Amino acid sequence: MSVLYAVLSIAMSVFMFIVGPLRIIGIPIARADAVKFGMPFGLYRSFGVIEVVGAICLLVGLAVHPLGTAAAVAVALLAIGTLVVHIRAGEPVIKVTPAALTASAALLLAVLSTLR
Repeated sequence: MSVLYAVLSIAMSVFMFIVGPLRIIGIPIARADAVKFGMPFGLYRSFGVIEVVGAICLLVGLAVHPLGTAAAVAVALLAIGTLVVHIRAGEPVIKVTPAALTASAALLLAVLSTLR
């Protein structure tokens, strides 16, 4: 396993362990984002659950290669979807940039997972 793959898996997991629970518990900014993105809060909350499960799978995937690959691909798809939602909402570049960086890191993680 490459060091870059391990570092990206851990970093992405930490990020999703922070953001996911905030969506699940429904902090005000999460509720506002759901409205801004035009989706019911229950659906938006489910993305938080997916993030937490994805983070767990990425970490377990460090030891179980097929799970790591599946999780990396799923996280990349989620991140690309998130980027599309931000762009479609017409958000300014300053708000789209973090989503673009996350999607890029997730795509790199998915590629690295297939090479190990």
